[in-house]
Amino acid sequence: MQQLDEVREFFFVWAKLLLPKLVPGAHIVIASNPLVYDLVSVALADAGLERRGEIIRLTMTMRGGDRPKAAHDEFPDISVMPRSMWEPWIVYRRPIEGRVQDNLRKWVPGDFAVPAETNPSEM
Repeated sequence: MQQLDEVREFFFVWAKLLLPKLVPGAHIVIASNPLVYDLVSVALADAGLERRGEIIRLTMTMRGGDRPKAAHDEFPDISVMPRSMWEPWIVYRRPIEGRVQDNLRKWVPGDFAVPAETNPSEM
């Protein structure tokens, strides 16, 4: 449990240090994993960033989780967690100032542009 608390604290401090360096509306995307992305996400929100969603990358891990500690030779076919089939990339941004269009005009933050030939409703 202490290690999980340390992960959360690390990302909280990191986000607090990062926040003043971002222009309003600037996005950050963090590749995470199913075990800790909830802790990372809460830490970023508590630090003042605004959650904007997730990008899910489909993937296949080599195997499930770690073998039983200090008994992996005794239980070679046992995994203590399932094989993951996805990787969450969490998307946050520094809160905007005023309306989105005004913010874009003033700061030109990194946005998620849609290619001109693509209709967003078809995505």
